Amino acid sequence: MSEHKTLTIEWSTEDIISQAHDMGVDLDIDQAYEILEQVIDDHDASVGINWDVIEYHISDSEYYIDELINRDDVENQ
Repeated sequence: MSEHKTLTIEWSTEDIISQAHDMGVDLDIDQAYEILEQVIDDHDASVGINWDVIEYHISDSEYYIDELINRDDVENQ
């Protein structure tokens, strides 16, 4: 009988919220979970999941775009 060993790497909503905060976007846990689900759905095994991939998905989200629009509106007042 062969022995199998595995390791896993986990990403959490806390990771998404922290990265979004660094990008100037405040997310709640449900928004972060939605983005995390998108990261998983679009997972490319040849690239993996890393901070660049997470940042891409945050910047592609409606929450990031809304934040940019709101920030622009405030600056133009």
